[in-house]
Amino acid sequence: MAKAERKKHLWLGIMLLLLSIAVYAGCGQSGAKVDTQLETAVKYLSEGKYEEAVLAYNGVFKIEPNNLAAYKGLGKTYALLGNSDEAEKTYRQGIYFVDDKEQLKLCLAGLYIDKKSYGQAGEAYYELIRANPGCIPAYEGLARLLIAQGRIEEAISRLLECASKNADKERSFSLLAEVYIKAGDRDNALKAINKSLEISLNQQAAYELIEKLFNKDWQRVIEQGTRSQAENQKVGGMIKIYGYYNSGRYQDAINEFEALPGQDAQYYKAMIYAAFSQLKNNNLKTADKIIESINLQAEKNPCLFADVARYYLEKGDFGKAQSIAFQGIELDDTRIENYRVLYDLAIRKNDPKAKYYPYLVLSRCTEPAGWLEEKLREQGIQVDFLSNQPAPAGSTVSPWSSAKGKTGGSVPDTASDPILTSTAIVMDVSDSMNESWQGGKKISSAKTAAAQMLGLIEWESEKLGPEHEVCVVSFADNASLKLPATPDIGRAKQTVAGLSTGNSTNIGEALDLANSQLKNTPARKKIIVLLSDGQTNRGLSRDDIIKGPVNMAREAGIVIYTIGFGSPGALDEDLLRRIASSTGGSYSNAAGSFDLQNVYLKVRHEAAGNILSELKGDISQGETREIGKVQVSKDLGQLHSTLNWGGSALDLMLKDPRGKTVDENYPGAKVFREKPAYVIVEDPVPGEWTAIAYGKEVPEKRLAYDFLASGREKEKKDMSFIGGIALPAGVLFVLAVLLLAYKRAFKGCCPACGLKLQPSVPYCPSCGHEMQKLSR
Repeated sequence: MAKAERKKHLWLGIMLLLLSIAVYAGCGQSGAKVDTQLETAVKYLSEGKYEEAVLAYNGVFKIEPNNLAAYKGLGKTYALLGNSDEAEKTYRQGIYFVDDKEQLKLCLAGLYIDKKSYGQAGEAYYELIRANPGCIPAYEGLARLLIAQGRIEEAISRLLECASKNADKERSFSLLAEVYIKAGDRDNALKAINKSLEISLNQQAAYELIEKLFNKDWQRVIEQGTRSQAENQKVGGMIKIYGYYNSGRYQDAINEFEALPGQDAQYYKAMIYAAFSQLKNNNLKTADKIIESINLQAEKNPCLFADVARYYLEKGDFGKAQSIAFQGIELDDTRIENYRVLYDLAIRKNDPKAKYYPYLVLSRCTEPAGWLEEKLREQGIQVDFLSNQPAPAGSTVSPWSSAKGKTGGSVPDTASDPILTSTAIVMDVSDSMNESWQGGKKISSAKTAAAQMLGLIEWESEKLGPEHEVCVVSFADNASLKLPATPDIGRAKQTVAGLSTGNSTNIGEALDLANSQLKNTPARKKIIVLLSDGQTNRGLSRDDIIKGPVNMAREAGIVIYTIGFGSPGALDEDLLRRIASSTGGSYSNAAGSFDLQNVYLKVRHEAAGNILSELKGDISQGETREIGKVQVSKDLGQLHSTLNWGGSALDLMLKDPRGKTVDENYPGAKVFREKPAYVIVEDPVPGEWTAIAYGKEVPEKRLAYDFLASGREKEKKDMSFIGGIALPAGVLFVLAVLLLAYKRAFKGCCPACGLKLQPSVPYCPSCGHEMQKLSR
């Protein structure tokens, strides 16, 4: 009996073994099929065959419904097709099905960037950060978005927050260093680079930033390495090795490497440069020995995989280079370094597959396609992901064409899209604007405040339609048109961010230039926002300014709002008041940076609508505070409200007269939760609305805020066309009735020859006309 039992168990074990082998073989086959389908899809992408790529990606889902790479690739394919709705739908489906939801949420934010929906992109990045405070790619995306909007100081603030929450991650500090370089703050950039290298010497970003900071002046890089050695021997030594290698001083690089206090895993990057230096000195065996001592599998660093793969590429061992690069991609397919090795490998082999790899990068990375395109071009790879899309049905323009920064992506048809407001941003950039002011430069505060107002205009265009345009004028000794009138608000923000200071103050010429931009525009409201921190001392006299450009503005229907920035004693407040009052505008004084932001926001509310409420207050951490009431009339078309604050994070909530809270799902509501918070409600319920603030992040005891609400009347529909079509429509209607009566009256006669017939006769016996058709 025991023998029979053993025999039974033996057969059972054999059957289970065979089943396991079959399942394993099946999994292997299905995995191979998935890889083939993914490769085919990317091949179609690189050939511009987007519809075929869609089919290939859908083929992956039939085998593996939760394949992350397929969701990323399919979303990017739909974006290249210009079908952002399907792209968004794909990412959202993937978020539901896959485990690594964060990558697809980053892809979704990137999609919003590419289609110029910057408000949605910001909200998506903030949502990622709230869910995972350690999500460095979300901070990176948010910072780049803020920089593109000219809000560099806010970008730095966000990346400082990122660094505090990711103090052990080198990438958080290299990102911070990158923004400091953009802001021209070399000292803080260098501190952030050193901190990044203290965390990990085995990276690439910090070294590329050193290269950028010193503009490839390798002698200065070496000197900086010597200075850094006084604080951190390892960091300084590594900077010197990098400088020696790139300046062609290979033996010095080797000597510096050998002088390091150790040669363990923390010095793998140093070993890479030592091996390359030995290779350049034709010491192949020594170079190989160094490379072979690097344990890639233990380190799990995709950057090091790319370094070692490039070593074998330089050595001429293409097979090994390719294998190691693919291992690096398998470890992290969102990093660009290993794809670059494969691209260079294909170029060296004259392999036409070279054009395949940039699209492989696009299909796997989570960055916006436009940003990825820039990054590849910086590395010498010429790609054009976003400018070759087919135009949408009925359109003559590609959705990615010349309207760079234009919200919504496509170029507006000016014949059908009315321009509601045309705004000239006129900024004083005289030498006094470069003075220190409340811990920063006046010009920096002015740029930030102007960028906030432009952000509101941009968000309105994005949510309500492309109905606004702006131009930028700066003035010092002379006035300069920095940007002609355009609906490209993103470009306007970049222009403001790039302004630099001069010497004198020429207000008259600046107003003349702004007038020339606005006087012929078809916009319903024409607005000049003039900021100055001093007194006009060049060009037209004070009286001539009023008689000349101010009088011209009034005659052209242009309203001028003036802002005096700084201490009243240093300003010509009388002139600024006269300029504004002469055109129906208003003058405001801003004594500090936060005041200036609020003035710009108020000007926007006042210029585009009618202010309903202006309230100030303060709030603490976690507090929910009623700001006040806003009375809405029954004829109001839109309710606009903003909440601005000096730092940290607040949330703005509105309740309608019925007590319902306004959120993203409220009918006709558009909600923007960045700083400043912005809520628009179309066709608001008449009655008393309540504004509420919530202190999300308030590390200080009390945080001051400023709330504004304004109303815009309902657009009066142009009904003149009705008179134009009423008579023709009436005539057509009468003719149709007569024709129907004719058919009914003469149904018993042949319409061709008029012969009277019996109702059931199919054909006219006289002329052969088919009667059945008429009777039907």
